[in-house]
Amino acid sequence: MAENNRRRQLIALGAEKLADHLLALSAHNDEALSLINSICANPDEIVTSFKRTFTQLRSQEYWIEWDETSAFAQRLLTMCNQLGASAIDAATGFALVVEFIECDEHIMERCDDSDGEVGDVFTGCLTDLFHTFAKDVEDRDLVMDTLITLTEDDQYGVRGMLVEGSHKSLSDEEMSALVVRLKAMIEAANEEDNHYSTRVMIQSLAKQLGDIVLYEESTLKMYGYLSDESLLTLAHLHITHQEYDAALKRLKDIKEGYHSKRNELEREVHQRLGNKELR
Repeated sequence: MAENNRRRQLIALGAEKLADHLLALSAHNDEALSLINSICANPDEIVTSFKRTFTQLRSQEYWIEWDETSAFAQRLLTMCNQLGASAIDAATGFALVVEFIECDEHIMERCDDSDGEVGDVFTGCLTDLFHTFAKDVEDRDLVMDTLITLTEDDQYGVRGMLVEGSHKSLSDEEMSALVVRLKAMIEAANEEDNHYSTRVMIQSLAKQLGDIVLYEESTLKMYGYLSDESLLTLAHLHITHQEYDAALKRLKDIKEGYHSKRNELEREVHQRLGNKELR
């Protein structure tokens, strides 16, 4: 809400005032200057500049100590923001973001990311940018194939949020088709293979689709039981479907550790049912 208010206030200032303020800021802030350059540059210039910077990044192998990692993360974030502020077409932007994400091994192996700032660039800005471009890519199979490939090869734990944001770039029909594809992958694989990452994707897609049966099924296949966290998720899904009795039944199975969250949801259910005395 606050962000929307600020946006309206900035729009009300008018283009000329905003331009003056941005230019004044860029005189003392390299990131602001980089953003202005990205906004004003033509798409070809952006692509050329990004590829040059990215090539330099990949060629560098020196170790980055913990106290230097914050600046390194900011450098990566600036590259990400440059792409986001540009007017390059979706297919080109998508390809560049995918290449960036696939560079996670080189990036994570050369720095002390104890505070997770570099990882946050991947799970935050790059993930958002992936879906920003992906939603407008014409080749939908390419988007789904890439989502699977990137998530299946998540060696550094920085790609998991990609599937969590599937709803930002895929329609419900496409997410359902992706579930079918993932199930087919499990059926076609050897029984000895570990399908954990594939089932995690199915579970996430089920949650985004609001598919209660699929969510429960995928969770049980992964863990053999329903954790308190999964019971809370199922209760949320039941509430979304206005299945309040089913939601209350799920909540009753939650143990002490989640009592505050459970009680909060119980109050929500009773409020929706009009049980004033139980609010």
